[in-house]
Amino acid sequence: MKSSETIWNLLGRLGFASRAALLGGMTFVVWAISAVVGYRLAGSNGLLAATLAGIVCLVATELALVVMALFRDPKLAMHAVLIGMMLRMGLPLLVGGFLQFENQTLANAGLLYYVLIFYLATLFVETALVVSHLQNCHRSPGAR
Repeated sequence: MKSSETIWNLLGRLGFASRAALLGGMTFVVWAISAVVGYRLAGSNGLLAATLAGIVCLVATELALVVMALFRDPKLAMHAVLIGMMLRMGLPLLVGGFLQFENQTLANAGLLYYVLIFYLATLFVETALVVSHLQNCHRSPGAR
């Protein structure tokens, strides 16, 4: 068995709390890097922009995970995907857009760039977690 298959199977067996914690940990790592970059580029305003973007994207992605956990019935899978996508994309877009126009200091610090960075990072991890979990749930008992 390849190591990538082992990691994929391990991700698929994680419970909700473990998946949420893994997502939070990954967001913290991205925040640590972007906070340093933000501080070097725009001082405390860059640090604030990176922090706000990280919090908003983390909350939106965690809410999408909650929706996926609530809609377990295969008949409701499309609803879970659409609601999760609206939360994951809509919340950062609305908050980022609002702050971009209402707070020139955060806009100058590059808030929308940080929102984009965190959005893509959390989207990648959350998608991998959900797909691996769904594949693990749909395997036959003999294949495990």
